[in-house]
Amino acid sequence: MSAALTKKILFVLGGPGAGKGTQCSKLVEKFGFVHLSAGDLLREERQSGSANGELIDRMIKEGQIVPVKITLSLLQQAMNRSGRDLFLIDGFPRNFDNLQGWQEEMAEDEFQVQGVLFYDCPESVMEERLMERGKTSGRTDDNAEAIRKRFRTYLDSTMPVIMYYEKQDKVFKVDATPGPDEVFEATSALIGPLVADNTHATMSFEESMTTFYVAFAEQQLDQVCQALGDMRISAQRSSSGGADAAAVRNEMLRACELKAQGLQTSALEQLKQACAGADVDVDAALIAFARCSALGAARDAAPRFSSCLETIFATQARASLDRVRGSKQTAKVNENGYIDRAFYVEALSELLTGATDIMNAVADVTSDAQVLQQVLSPIHSSSAGIALQIVQMYAGDARMVAWERRANAQAQRDPRQALEGDDVEADESLQMMDLFLDELAFIIRVLVSYTAFLTTVCEGLGQQDGSDGFQTKVQELSGVYLVLERFYVFQSVHKATAIAEPQELEQGVYVSSVVEDVSFVLNKAFFRASQCMSYHTTLSIVIALVDALESQYLPAILALPSRPCVIPLIPTNATTASGSNVARSSSTTRLDTEAEGEQNDVSFSDMLLQAVDEDLERSLQEEARLIMTINSAFMSGEFIHALHEKINEFSRAGFPNDAPILECLPTPIHEMSEAFRSIVANEVQEVLSRSLRKRLSLVIQRQMDEQLQYVLTSTQYDAFGSQGSPLLQLVEQEVIKNRELHRYERALCSAPFEDLVEAVTQDLTSCVERALLVSRKPCNDLGALQLEREVTDMLARTSTLVPQKSLRAAFTRLFQVVFILNLMQPSHVLDYLASVREELSVETITTLLRMRVDFKQQDVVRAVEQMTKVDVKNAASKTSAPH
Repeated sequence: MSAALTKKILFVLGGPGAGKGTQCSKLVEKFGFVHLSAGDLLREERQSGSANGELIDRMIKEGQIVPVKITLSLLQQAMNRSGRDLFLIDGFPRNFDNLQGWQEEMAEDEFQVQGVLFYDCPESVMEERLMERGKTSGRTDDNAEAIRKRFRTYLDSTMPVIMYYEKQDKVFKVDATPGPDEVFEATSALIGPLVADNTHATMSFEESMTTFYVAFAEQQLDQVCQALGDMRISAQRSSSGGADAAAVRNEMLRACELKAQGLQTSALEQLKQACAGADVDVDAALIAFARCSALGAARDAAPRFSSCLETIFATQARASLDRVRGSKQTAKVNENGYIDRAFYVEALSELLTGATDIMNAVADVTSDAQVLQQVLSPIHSSSAGIALQIVQMYAGDARMVAWERRANAQAQRDPRQALEGDDVEADESLQMMDLFLDELAFIIRVLVSYTAFLTTVCEGLGQQDGSDGFQTKVQELSGVYLVLERFYVFQSVHKATAIAEPQELEQGVYVSSVVEDVSFVLNKAFFRASQCMSYHTTLSIVIALVDALESQYLPAILALPSRPCVIPLIPTNATTASGSNVARSSSTTRLDTEAEGEQNDVSFSDMLLQAVDEDLERSLQEEARLIMTINSAFMSGEFIHALHEKINEFSRAGFPNDAPILECLPTPIHEMSEAFRSIVANEVQEVLSRSLRKRLSLVIQRQMDEQLQYVLTSTQYDAFGSQGSPLLQLVEQEVIKNRELHRYERALCSAPFEDLVEAVTQDLTSCVERALLVSRKPCNDLGALQLEREVTDMLARTSTLVPQKSLRAAFTRLFQVVFILNLMQPSHVLDYLASVREELSVETITTLLRMRVDFKQQDVVRAVEQMTKVDVKNAASKTSAPH
C-alpha cells in the first residue's frame, strides 16, 4: 500500500557547508519529513556486499561515475520502504544528468517534485564552516583546497539545476548566512503552506496509534517501529487540545511503548539471525539493531551486535593490512631507491572512513552512551590498531628516521650561516622530501580528524588507548613534520636563490626565477601546515616561512642588480644620455673575424667603436638588471600579500578562539610586503637618475631661459591655443614620445611602470616649477592663463601613458603656482592663504606675485607684508597651543 502513495518531494540543494544536513534534521523533527541522502544511500549500498554494491565499489575505485539509474533505484526503494509520502532528498540532483535521469525514470504521478529548497550562502561563510567542521567530522575533504574545488563543482554543475526550477517558480530560497535557528525559522515560513496542504504529510497521532495496534496484532516489527516513530513525532508536533490533550497523548504513547516491549524477544531473535554466519550483511544487522533500539532493547542487543561488528571490522582491518603488505611487495622502486607509497595513504583513509561511517550510523540509531561505548569501542580498537601498524610500516618505507636525523643536524646549526655558498640540496632529494611531506601531512590530518570525531560520536571513546594511541602518534608525526618542513623550506629557498636566473614572464618582461620558485615552496608549505589542523604546528611553519623570507629571499632580491647574468635585450636602437641614436648595436659593431684575419693591425677608430659598444652593452645590461629587480620585487610583494591574506583567512576560520597567527610572528608579514614595495620605489628612482631625470631638468631650464615667454598679447595667446606652445611640444618630445620611457613600458610589469610614470611626472612638474622660479619669468594675465592651459594639457597628456592611474597628485604644487599667478589682485592671496601655504612657502608666493608685470609693486609689497603678519601670527598660535 505504501508504494502506491503519491510521494511529495523537496530537493534540498546548496553549496558545501550551507547547513543542509542541520536543517533537514530540524525539518524531520518538526514536520515529519523522511530525509534521504543520495550519497549516504550509495555508501550504504557499497558496503552491503550486494551486486549493486560491488558495482558501485568497483566504479568508484576506477574513478568512474556511478550511473544515475542506480542512485534513482536506491532512492525509490528507500521511499517505498518508508511507507511515508513527504520527502527531503539531500544533495540530488547534483547536475543536469541527474535531473534528466529523474525525469525519465521516476513517474510524475507517483513521485511529485514540489520544488527545490535552496540554501543560499556566500563561499567565504561556507568555507569557514567547513574548516571548523573539519576538526571533528572525520572527513578528509574538509580542507581549504578540497572545499574550493567542491564549491567550483557546485557552481558549475548544481546551480544550473536550481536555475532550471527557478524558471518554473519552484525554488524556496533561504538565506543560510545566519545561525541555524534563524535559518530554520525562515525555512518553516517558506514550506509551512506546502506541508499544510499535504493531506498525507504525516499521519495523525490517532492514525499512527491505529496502525501500531494493527501491526502489533500481526507481529510486524517494522511497521510497529515505524508507527511508534510516527506517534512520537505527532506527540511532539501536535498542539491541538492544549496541555491536557498533550498529557493524554503522552500517556497513550507510553502505553504503546510498554506494549511494544513484548516484541523485544522477536527483535532480538532477528538480530541474532542477522548476525549469524560467516558472511554477515552489515546493513541487515544494523536494521535489526535499530528495531531493538526502537523497542527499548538496545542494551540487551548491544553485546551480540557489538561482537558482530567487531568480527566484521577486525576482518576488514586485517584485509587492509594484508593488501598493504601485498602492495609493498609488488611496489616498484624508483631510481632513488624509493617505492610509490600512495597505497599506504589510500588504505589508511579507506579504513578510518569506513569506521566513521558505521559509527555515525550506529549513533543515528541510539544515543545511549553505554550502548555506544559497548558497540563502538571494538570497532575503534580493530581499526585503530591496524591503522597504527600501517602508519608504522609507512614510516619505515619512507625512511622517516633518516630524514628526521638529517633535518635535526641542519636545525642545530644557524640557518643563516649553514645555507651559504654552493651547498645546495639535489633536486631528487628535495622532490622525495616534498612527496614525503605531502603524505605525512595527509596522514596527520586523517588521524587528527578521526581522533576529533571519536569525541563527538561518544564521550570517552578511544581514551583507553593509552600511550600507544592516536594522540601519541599524532604528536610524534607532527614533531617530525615540523622539523622536516622547516628543513625543506630553508633548503628549497636557498636552492632557488642559488640557481636563480632571468625568466621571461611575457615577451620582453623578465623576472628572476627565484620569485616563482619561492612562491611555490612557501604556498605549498603553508597548505600542508594547514592540513595538520593544529594551531601550534601552523604557527611554527608560518614563522619558518617568514624567517626564510627575511634571511634568504629578501637579500636575494636586493642583490639582483649586482648578480651576474645576461638578459636578452629588446632589439631596438639604444638611446644615449643626450638623446641621440647610436647607429650600431652590440651585435653589429663586433669586428668582423674574417677581416681581422686579413689585417694584422686594427685601426684606432675600430678599437674606439668596439669600446663604445662594449660600454653601451654593459650599461644596457645594468639597466636590464635594475628593471628585472623592479619586476621581481613587485611580484614578491604581490605573492607575499596574497600569502598574508591566506594565513589571515585560515587563522580566522580554523582557529577563531586562538590568537591570530599574524599577530604572533617575530616579523610581521606586512612589513615584508612594505620592504618589497620600498625596493620597487628605490629602484624606480635609480632608473630615472641614470639619464632621464638629468636630461629633463636641463632641457626644461634651457627652454624656460631661451624660448618660453609669458607676457603675451591676445594674438599670441590665441596662436598658442591653436598651434600648441613650446612647453607642450617639449613635454611631448621628452616624455610622451620618449624612447627610454617606451622601452621601460615594454620591459616592466604594469604596476611598476605606472609608478615609474608617476615619478617621471613628479620630476616634470618639479622641473617646470623650479625653472619658473629660478628664471623669475615675467608674465601678465594672458601669460598666466597660458601657463594654466599648459599645465592642464600636461596632466591630460601624461595621463595617457597610464590610463588606470591618477597623476593629479603630482600636479598639486604646480597647480598652486598657477593659481597664485592667476590672481586678479595681489591682496587676493590673503583669502586663500591657508590652502596655498600647505604647499608653498611665503618666499615662493612672494616670488610668484612679483613675476606678474601687471601688478603694481606697492600692491605686491602690501600683500606680502599682510601675508607675513598672518603667517607669523599663525606660527605663534601653533607654538602656544597646548600639546
